[in-house]
Amino acid sequence: MARTLEELKLGFARVEAAQACRNLMGKYSYLHTAMRNKDYVQLWANREDDLLVMPWGYYQGIEGVRKCYLEDHGDRNDPEIQDSPILKGGMMMHCMDTQVLEVAADGKTAQGAWISPGHESCFIPDFDKIPGWKKGDPVPPDAPMVSSCEWAWSKYQVDFILEDGEWKFWKMRLWPIYKTDFYVSWTDHPDMDPVDFPFQNHKPLPRPNWAWSPDTVYPANEPEPPLPYEHYEDAVPALWAEYK
Repeated sequence: MARTLEELKLGFARVEAAQACRNLMGKYSYLHTAMRNKDYVQLWANREDDLLVMPWGYYQGIEGVRKCYLEDHGDRNDPEIQDSPILKGGMMMHCMDTQVLEVAADGKTAQGAWISPGHESCFIPDFDKIPGWKKGDPVPPDAPMVSSCEWAWSKYQVDFILEDGEWKFWKMRLWPIYKTDFYVSWTDHPDMDPVDFPFQNHKPLPRPNWAWSPDTVYPANEPEPPLPYEHYEDAVPALWAEYK
């Protein structure tokens, strides 16, 4: 009877864990859309093995996550952001759909995958009108601006971990599917390399992202939907091993 009671307790804990992880993904969408990135960073585990893989590069450890969202992106309450065209006229919305979520049998970690339809709008520098500018250069403060409104579809693979009794983000990868002006066919999308936001704090990706073309085949396992598992060390995706 005692063993059955413990099994029931763990079962209920895993149900609660699944809802906590769903809520984390929802909070991510709400906070990122509002550019409340300081609040978003608080949802991450305070660990040196945190991993955040973005379409342009990756960030390691909680300090890397902070650099991505507080330096490369910024927060709506930062003075230098409040008057920027990223905040005024900007709206980055990434919804979460087609969830596949598994909580480990031991109740300590969880893994999930999502497809994310979204859109982005902001005013960005008109790089074609900045003489001699190349990717990585600072953007002149008087650079001419142009509006940018795009469809931005992507996919997420996320690992969660229970830290001090609270579920947190642990590892996250965002795969781009396509990003294109709303009036352009997504099959004619431009290079998704984000020259419009020259981030500085990331490490380069170990391999290029998949991109659609008439000659490509959609990947079979990006991401691989998680399967039921007992312990995290027995089910670590080989994907994370690429990032050192």
